[in-house]
Amino acid sequence: MRLINTHTWALEEFYARVPRYAILSHTWGEGEVSFRDMRSPERQRMKGFAKILQTCKLARADKIDYAWVDTCCIDKSSSAELTEAINSMFQWYMHAAKCYVFMEDLQRLDENAILPQCRWFTRGWTLQELLAPKVLEIFNMHWEFVGTKADYARAISVATEIPEAVIVGEAALGNCSVAAKMSWAARRETTRVEDMAYCLLGIFDVNMPMLYGEGWKAFRRLQEEVIKRSNDLTIFAWSSSAGQEQSSLPLLAESPAAFAGSSSICPFSDDFEDFSVTNKGLLISGDAPLRVVAPVAGGPERSTERYVLHLGSDEATGADGGVYLRKIGPKIYCRDGGSPLAGFGRNKYVVRHLLDATDYYILIDPLTATTISRLTFRSRAIHVPTTGMFRLTVQAPELLWDRTDRVFLRPKAYKGTHTRSVLFLGFKGNLSVGRAVRFYVFCDYRGASPSCKMLLRDEDDSHPSNSSSPSSHVPFADKYRMETAHWTDIATQIPELERAGSSIDVKVGSQVYRIASSFRKGVVESLSKEVELFILEFNVERRPYNSKIDVRVKSL
Repeated sequence: MRLINTHTWALEEFYARVPRYAILSHTWGEGEVSFRDMRSPERQRMKGFAKILQTCKLARADKIDYAWVDTCCIDKSSSAELTEAINSMFQWYMHAAKCYVFMEDLQRLDENAILPQCRWFTRGWTLQELLAPKVLEIFNMHWEFVGTKADYARAISVATEIPEAVIVGEAALGNCSVAAKMSWAARRETTRVEDMAYCLLGIFDVNMPMLYGEGWKAFRRLQEEVIKRSNDLTIFAWSSSAGQEQSSLPLLAESPAAFAGSSSICPFSDDFEDFSVTNKGLLISGDAPLRVVAPVAGGPERSTERYVLHLGSDEATGADGGVYLRKIGPKIYCRDGGSPLAGFGRNKYVVRHLLDATDYYILIDPLTATTISRLTFRSRAIHVPTTGMFRLTVQAPELLWDRTDRVFLRPKAYKGTHTRSVLFLGFKGNLSVGRAVRFYVFCDYRGASPSCKMLLRDEDDSHPSNSSSPSSHVPFADKYRMETAHWTDIATQIPELERAGSSIDVKVGSQVYRIASSFRKGVVESLSKEVELFILEFNVERRPYNSKIDVRVKSL
């Protein structure tokens, strides 16, 4: 660590044993003295040298022999030294005997009302300089003592949304959520885009190399480092900027500004989630189930069912919430770009049930999400539209079913299941007043195009007629609710399926209703892209009942 001797103004280096030192916090301006300038006699003519002199003067008065000033104590021509300094800076401020804050735009002594309006509170680097020091003294433009950060903790807390206990050091930073700490930097700025990430390293207690020129990717790297050290899901509790609505969002935010409204979001205290960044996306392998929800009427959502990953709760309202997800493929999701945070604020929803999904992925790159979904999993898939006569009540396997778009996704070809998988649907509807009908549709994908096999469900049973399957809403083994099933397995359990056709006849009074299923090719918009799909349709014909002819008609 390089320090200024407060008596001689000379720079001295220390390694193992660092003496007591004072540290300066300020906003940069014109004429700052660099490491190279400190060796030049011309330094005393530079405007920034006055700040160095005043820092040394204050330190000597406090009986401190050394001081640290960021403008001249770092050789910024050395990338290695700059990286070391930025990664160590939070610790340097924390271990300083005193931190002097020079606010060059602060005029009066009694500034309880306007103190947070100073430029010092708008800069990214000064956030850690506010939080790290144990003793922080504030000076105005004339270097007159104004007070300590403890004296103005309430006013600072109101302006920055940082809890008073954190400002004065009574509460540890580690007890604050990732979303909250990100929100503290949401309205701050840095000269270099990359510095918006680098200035937060100490606050999150992570280290990473400096790569100036990478732009917003630096903030992405920061988030990835935070994920490695923390299992706090609130790192994903951010909202997209207004006017940037799109079909899918990146999982990681582009800047702290996205967390502007997340200061009160905290993780569930009893959860210890397991998730990590992989080359496929974010892998969630712990106990973080997806929820199937129905947005409350009046919201921006147009679909009846959505997927939600709960991230935590809002301390201000007590509401639980998270982010909306779109299903891309089997166990693959992306963040929905058409909706803000789910459950928090006015964006309410009703939870339908938990989804029994484990080891699923959330894609990080939204471009990848749209491309692979449209080309890999949705092209020539089966779409089940909402119809007025029959209501979909159950479907399997859940692994392939997308509840938002009501599409059975196509498994990848190398899985060997795209031609042999059974896709199962259960429907309920009314053929006439007071006459309900329940039936099953098995989508057969073994040919060039899908076909249907239909079985009628008994009124007093939840299974096809004459089926010996155990009681269940899905007429085959429970394991197939999530995973795919093959026709050979299903035919063993439901032998009559091989004889079934694409229609069923139902007798209601003196009438016979023939319900026929078929597929037609169509184009449906999915994730803002038009995709060619097979659309399931029903046709109902009614005719008089003839007992001599209609020997297979089922009566209700």
